[in-house]
Amino acid sequence: MPRSGGGEEAEDADPTPARFVRVGLAFAGLVLVGLGAGATGVLVPYQLADYRISKVLLGLLFFAFSGGYVLSGLANGALIRWLGIRGQLVLGCAVYLVTAFGIGLHPPFPLLVLGSLVLGVGTGILDAGLNAYVATLPNHTSLLNYLHAFFGVGALLGPLLAAEIVDHRHLPWQDTYLVLGAVSAPLLIGFAVALGSPRRSSSCTSVSR
Repeated sequence: MPRSGGGEEAEDADPTPARFVRVGLAFAGLVLVGLGAGATGVLVPYQLADYRISKVLLGLLFFAFSGGYVLSGLANGALIRWLGIRGQLVLGCAVYLVTAFGIGLHPPFPLLVLGSLVLGVGTGILDAGLNAYVATLPNHTSLLNYLHAFFGVGALLGPLLAAEIVDHRHLPWQDTYLVLGAVSAPLLIGFAVALGSPRRSSSCTSVSR
């Protein structure tokens, strides 16, 4: 008798409210990714003044973040096979949370570059996991379109968030990362609790004959 594994078959058996929660978590995850991407540009003048470095040196932050994202892309397939999609999302969100709070502690510039690299890794792991998860759902083509629209929502709100913190409230630029870390905390809990077991959330369906 067929036994449902992860993927669409498992999602079809889920109650509709549970599915809404899971899809909502995925959308919120891409909002977080967009927030981080959108906020960085606003912070550049404040980081330049804080660390008293040239724009060339500050550019290392963007290079490191992009490099981390590329590194995550090389590992994402193996991570999903090893951890399942839930495990991938928990790992990516945990890396994001820890790194964002670490940057929020205002590290020396070399450690900030390292933090940007690790943040890029976490962002890439989270992004890939969210796409892989939504791809297992019914009507996944439409949902993937909406998923990336929510990235746009985050990218739109990111500069507003950073401007509110550094311009309107006159708080240190690193407080932006404390807010991003705080936003990622409930997502981490949601991914760990609401997505079921790692094997069930795997992108590969397993049906035994």
